[in-house]
Amino acid sequence: IGQQVSREIIITRDVEVLEQEVIADETAEATQTQQLIEETNNETNETQSVPACDQGSFATQFLCYINEHRVANGKAILQLSADLTGVAQGHSEWMDANNLLSHDENDGKTAADRCDAADTVCYAENVAYGFRSAKHLFELWRDSAGHNANMLGDYSLLGIGVTDEYATSLFR
Repeated sequence: IGQQVSREIIITRDVEVLEQEVIADETAEATQTQQLIEETNNETNETQSVPACDQGSFATQFLCYINEHRVANGKAILQLSADLTGVAQGHSEWMDANNLLSHDENDGKTAADRCDAADTVCYAENVAYGFRSAKHLFELWRDSAGHNANMLGDYSLLGIGVTDEYATSLFR
């Protein structure tokens, strides 16, 4: 009986040692998995935070620049909205046809009125004249306190409309 008790104690200790080794192995695997996930996320974040903003259409480039700016300032990115873009494009064309930089049209219609007429909603508007590129337009608005506040506002959607000389952005 004495040998049997000794064997049971040894077996119990061996099981405890094995359990500790399994726990240690599982912990090491979990740590390695977490490190791999973090490395992948870091690579993904680095890739997403350095897009080629000089590629694509004017709207695509502008959206890229504004989203880089928003991320750098702790804001969520904007999505391009077709309905807001339609209203913004219409206003840019109106300004171009009238050779007039203005938030309000001759009949007194505001951005909110124009959005309402198009069955959509907008909360802020930027207008510009005389920019050379999407990057230049972004820089003009970034360097203006009021326009920059709109670009960094608590919005999720952007509409951008441009002609050769005029631009309008709408935010919701």
